[in-house]
Amino acid sequence: MKRTLRRIASLLCALSLCLTLLPGMARAEDTSPLPEEPAAIECICQIPCTEDAVNPECPLCSLEGADLTLCLGVVPETPAEEPTEPEAPAGEPVDEIPAEEPTESEIPVEEPEEDVEDEPVNLLADEIPAEELVEEDVPSEADTVPEVLDMSISYNGSTIDRDLVSGSFVFTAGGDTEVADYTATIELSDGAAFTPATAHDSGELYVETATSSEVTLKFDITVGPVDLKDDQFALILESTDGTTWNGGFENAGSLTLDMLAGYLTSQNIQVAAGALGTGSEAQQILVNQDAEEVMLALCAPNATVYTVDYVVDDNTTITWKLPAGAEIPAIVPELTGGQEFAGWYTDSDRSISFTEGTTVTSNTTLYAKVNALSEAEAFLQALKAHQNVTIYTKTEWDTFVANSDVVVADQLITLGDDIDCDDTTYQSMTFAGNFNGNGKTISNATFSATSDTPSGESCSGMFATLGHGQIVANLTLDNIDVEYAGEYAGALAGMVDGWSNDRALVQNVQVRNSSVSGRSAGGVAGFIRNADVRYCSSRDTTITGLANGGGIVGLSNAKVEYCYSTTSPTALTFLGGCAGGVVGKNVRGAYTEYCWATMAVVGGSGTGTEAGGTDIGVFDNVSNSTTVRDFTLKGFTQDCWVRAAGTATDFNTSVVTYPFTVAN
Repeated sequence: MKRTLRRIASLLCALSLCLTLLPGMARAEDTSPLPEEPAAIECICQIPCTEDAVNPECPLCSLEGADLTLCLGVVPETPAEEPTEPEAPAGEPVDEIPAEEPTESEIPVEEPEEDVEDEPVNLLADEIPAEELVEEDVPSEADTVPEVLDMSISYNGSTIDRDLVSGSFVFTAGGDTEVADYTATIELSDGAAFTPATAHDSGELYVETATSSEVTLKFDITVGPVDLKDDQFALILESTDGTTWNGGFENAGSLTLDMLAGYLTSQNIQVAAGALGTGSEAQQILVNQDAEEVMLALCAPNATVYTVDYVVDDNTTITWKLPAGAEIPAIVPELTGGQEFAGWYTDSDRSISFTEGTTVTSNTTLYAKVNALSEAEAFLQALKAHQNVTIYTKTEWDTFVANSDVVVADQLITLGDDIDCDDTTYQSMTFAGNFNGNGKTISNATFSATSDTPSGESCSGMFATLGHGQIVANLTLDNIDVEYAGEYAGALAGMVDGWSNDRALVQNVQVRNSSVSGRSAGGVAGFIRNADVRYCSSRDTTITGLANGGGIVGLSNAKVEYCYSTTSPTALTFLGGCAGGVVGKNVRGAYTEYCWATMAVVGGSGTGTEAGGTDIGVFDNVSNSTTVRDFTLKGFTQDCWVRAAGTATDFNTSVVTYPFTVAN
């Protein structure tokens, strides 16, 4: 505004000067020519002159003693719209802008001070230096924080359950699976790259080595004697584009997810800061497990984590860690025998039920309701948990028969008392464990045939079949009725079929007052192969075989030793069937050793390649007139025998009892 006023004043002065140079008014009657006047001196300045800056080319301003107020130089006009002032650099004063601009009439005209230099005239007042321009707040690629964009886990090719909770990835999988069978897929953001750590702290999952195509991550964790920095626990990922990475714990061997979780659940774990490149933030890793499943969570950077305390009883609290917003799982606690889990509650009185699907928004405590189990429930719980169990009652026996298929190899079932089945009919059992009769008796039961056997053959007996490595011993079966089976039937088992390098064993099983019928029927077993049957007997038992019938074994492809029978098995001998007091028929090298019977010990033998072996020390046709001396002469001098006259010869219980241990 000041410059505008100065310009107006200069113009007025110039106009006044011009008027003084004009000639006076001529008289009307004077017609003589005017004298010639010198040419007027004009200012040619483009920019106003000052005492310190005079235009030497101007004929007016360059005169000595010239009145510079007559200079016609013009100050450039300021544009109508003022440009936005740039932000002042930090630390420099910022001009204050009055709330309201005064009008032009309110501004007094001031003469320029002679001792103040004008601003350089070649710099426009509204021009902003290029280096002071302020860019919009648009992040550059270099400002992007490296992160994990997506993550998934598969088990043997099948994707496992995943929840995405506010940027946190939460996975759940079965604990009894092998770690080496899992594959992780991780997608990184633009600019992210696995970066080896120059140093790492305890509890970190850090990058040990990395190339453009392969990376190895390890846990800086030690649990007792186990160092998780070992290669067995290394996570190895591969990529073809540097963005999507696939891999897993390829050196884990037989390590199960339960075992790995057991090392990690009590640890404070995080992906190291900088693991994904400069600027990448640390991320917590949460590992939780219950009796059935394992939960893994890769938390978003700076995610809030809450604890959930599961109070099982006064002495047991299980603590889980979950990212905020995650669903609180109704975990399955491990209970002692005789207890039943009845759900989670939000109060210590167990009156307000926990609502499944609730998300965690603060540290939370849940309380388990545990009820005492009935006798059958407690027994079944232990049976399904693959614990060794003892049967004391018919209720427990019935529970065992109905659930025998849950028993696993080497699990031991023991009789704690005699079991009267009260004429109950059962389907022949499928069974994979060991059975210790413990000198007790099972009586008054009927077993029907089943084809639910490994070979699909119809079998009947207390057990439909027994297999490799199984042991059944020290049992008496009394008044047992075994219904007809299309293939093999026996009071104890329809078929006993082991492996050549892992034979089955039946020892000290005594059958009394029973009946068995089948194509091949035996007092103890219908058919045996790769098995040993010893110290067994049958008395007062009816055995009816269509093809083969034997007092102990109907058809033998193994060895039967130190056994006896007072039964008289039958078979259709006129059609080629065989019936024997101990073995109906021996085939393929099978033989009988130191056995006696009230009829021929062995009914027959196969022929050619099916021929049985040589029987040793057999004593046929024992009767009431047989003496102790007769048994001695036949070689029955082993400690297992208590020799007596006639058919009273029996076993020495202390010798024939099988000594079950924890190992077998």
